[in-house]
This record gives sequence, structure tokens and C-alpha cells, in this order.
Amino acid sequence: MTLRAPHAALLLSGLVALLGCGGPEPVDPVQPRDPEGMAPLVGELVRQTIAQVEARPDSAELHGRLGLVYEANAMQREAAEAYSVAIQLDPSKPVWTLRRGITLLSLSETEEGRRLILECEQRMPESAAVHHRIGYMHLDDGDPEAALESFRVASALGWAAAQPFIQTSIGEALAALGQAEAALEPLEQALEAAPTYKVAHYAYGLALRDLGRMEEAERELQLGLDAERVLVPDNSDSEIADLKRGFADMLQRAEDEAIKGNPGRAKRIFEDLLRAFPGDPIVLNNYAGVYLTEGDWEQGLALIDQALEGGSRQFGLFVNRSRALRGLGKLVESRAAADTAIGISPEIFEGHMERARTCLSQRDLVNARESLRRAIALNDEDPSAYLMLAEVCTRLGFVGEACAGFERVTELRPGLLPPRVNAARLYLEAGQLANAERALRGAEEIAPAFDAEAQERVRLLRAKLETQRNGGAR
Repeated sequence: MTLRAPHAALLLSGLVALLGCGGPEPVDPVQPRDPEGMAPLVGELVRQTIAQVEARPDSAELHGRLGLVYEANAMQREAAEAYSVAIQLDPSKPVWTLRRGITLLSLSETEEGRRLILECEQRMPESAAVHHRIGYMHLDDGDPEAALESFRVASALGWAAAQPFIQTSIGEALAALGQAEAALEPLEQALEAAPTYKVAHYAYGLALRDLGRMEEAERELQLGLDAERVLVPDNSDSEIADLKRGFADMLQRAEDEAIKGNPGRAKRIFEDLLRAFPGDPIVLNNYAGVYLTEGDWEQGLALIDQALEGGSRQFGLFVNRSRALRGLGKLVESRAAADTAIGISPEIFEGHMERARTCLSQRDLVNARESLRRAIALNDEDPSAYLMLAEVCTRLGFVGEACAGFERVTELRPGLLPPRVNAARLYLEAGQLANAERALRGAEEIAPAFDAEAQERVRLLRAKLETQRNGGAR
């Protein structure tokens, strides 16, 4: 007997129990509500998974996987129904209860969703993900004491990479209990491990404000604007991440693989995208970027030109075209591509940086300096721009501007030794001994962390400074 809907499965489950029959009864897979509206790669994965379920309709595991596919691709109602089938076929596996609870919350079916997740506290006692999620449920309910207990359990169970997010939660709960002083330590630990986590900055700001440290609090609150909580993931969350097939999701996955040093995986994802979206300029440009990172300038340029032949005039295509042509030694064409990119979007920092790199390759220091100054006017927080500018100005003989550039790099990246050494050397050559002393002292403070060769350069600079000072130089 084959039934068509999860509610029928519920009735059947009860009937089987009454009759004392063995084994789960097959249940048809949950179908998508809008099959025509699915993105190409989403539809392909859904159809493949449904076919697997149809081959083994009594498998709770496959129905649950279908739920994961639906949840991964923003079909929450279908996901909740598929999880319901999995639960009925195999009530012993609590992960389907957890996932159904999460999807019901996303559908605003709050009471049932919360009930299911709270049920998992007893059924999944070793899950940091469950305790962390429940902690936030308590915190949002105005019960910070219960939240703190759950967060501490999560911390005891959680792995190292999850600790910044759990410590942030502990800090939030302590602050909500009026223990702002105690909240500082876990929040500072979180920020040390994850300095860009906005939730930690915002919570830290609130705690500082409660302690009357208003100036520091304001800075942290600003850093925490638009914060979004990161929940400790369950293993099923990792599966969901791998099952996302939307256009933006696939692009992000490809980029993540490339950043992690897995270009082969990134390329396979881009090939899948091009199969579904042939000739898409965004896909082609990002795909080209993988080849450019590998130094395969010809293949990268071929993909970029394919996008341009389709009529696209995107800024990023011309930046990458300039980069590819520069790699091939075609510097005149490279500079023309950079100029085109700047003409399309003059307000974007990277266009001016790419032009500066090409000008440097052409040994056109004057225009390189001009482009770098324009780039810095758009973004004065990028140390690479200041470092390039300092090096260009050194070669041009603009000692003051070069030193200012090296000093700015030191402000932005205080742990770097070469900018301090270069600034000290230039100051010394210019006879500015007080500035040379200041820069050299900074270099000497951090030099022990570097290799013997770097330390020797610092020592030689100190000797030169002392010689020049003892010789009566001003």
C-alpha cells in the first residue's frame, strides 16, 4: 500500500502498531510544491533524491535526506513534511526531530518547533549544537539563568572552533543577569579568537556601557552593527551546506573551496554552474579567477573573453582581464583594460590598484603613484596600497611620502617588521635621526619574532645610526 502524504503516513503508522506488523510501510516521497520554479541545479538534485526515495520508499534515512535537500534550498514546508515521514518510519533517530523543529520555527510554527527542539535536549545530550540553540531560546524568553546553564553545557561539549560563538553566548547571558564585569572575560576570549564576530562586539559594547566605559562601548557597539548570531552547527548543518544548489550558494561554495586551496573542487562547481547557466559572465569571471590564482593566464583570459563576447561590460571582467594580460606580459593591453574598468566604476578601489600594478610593471612610477593615491583616497585601511606607495616613492626619491607610507603600514599591521626597517633606513639616509631612532626602536621590539637574517638587518641599522650619531650628523 502506497500513501501520498505525511498525514497518511501517521495514520498508517498507528495501524501497523495495532496490527503488530513488522517493518515500516513504504511512503511516497514528498513532492516540491512548485517544481517549475526551482533553480536548474536545485531541480536536478531534488529529482535525483526523489528517485532514490522511490527506489527505497521504506527508508527513513532517504526521506530524511530529501528533507535536508529541501531545507538546504529554502523549501521549508516540504522539508518539514519529509522530516515528519522520516520520524514516523524511524522514531529512534532524533536528528530528524531536531531538523523538523528548526524548519517549523522558520515557518513561524513556534510552539511545535520549540517543543521538538526541547525534546532533543534529552535525546541528544552530547550535542553542543542542541544545547547552544536551546540556550538562545531561553535567552530570548527572558530567562538568562537557564540560558547560561545551557551555554556552559555547550561549551563543555563543543570543539575549539565553536568556542568563540559559545563564549559570546556566555557573555551575553552574564550581561543579561547584570554581571557585566564577569561578562568581559568570555567576550574578550571570543574576540581574540574571532575578531570580526559582530555579535561579540555588540555584546562587549553593552557590557562596557553597563560598566560606564562609554567611549570604548560606543566603538564596540559600532563594530557590532547588523550582527547575526552564529549557532553551533550540528552534523546535519554541514550536510545542508553541501546540498545547497542555488546560484549564489554555488558561487560561494566555489569561492570557499578556492580560498581553502582546493582549486579542483572549485572548478567542478563552476563547471556545474556553467552547465546550468551557460555563458553567465559572473560565473565565467569567478571561474577565471581560479586560473589566474594558479598563474594560468591563458585559460583565465579565455574565460574572460568568452564573457566579453557575450556583451557583458562588468567591472570585474576588465580588472581580471588586466591581471591576465599583465601575467602574459602584454602590458599596453593590460593598462587599457584597467583604464576601462576604472571608466566603468571609478569609485572602486581595486581598479586603481590594478592600474598601479600594471604601471609598476611598465616602470611608469609617476602614474603608479597617481593610481595608488587615488586608491588610498577610496580606502585608507588597506596596507598593501600604502606599502606599494611607499616603495614607489622611495624609488622616486620622495622620502617624506615614502616614510609616511611605511609608518601607515605599521599602524595597520603592527606585527610587520620590513616597513619599520624601511622607514628607519630612509629616515637615517635623510639625516632625521630622531625619527630613525623611533622607527628602529619599534623594529627592535618585534625583531626577536623573526629569523636571524631579519634580526641582522635591524642590528646593522642600529650600528649605522650610532655611527652617524657619534659622527656628529644632525
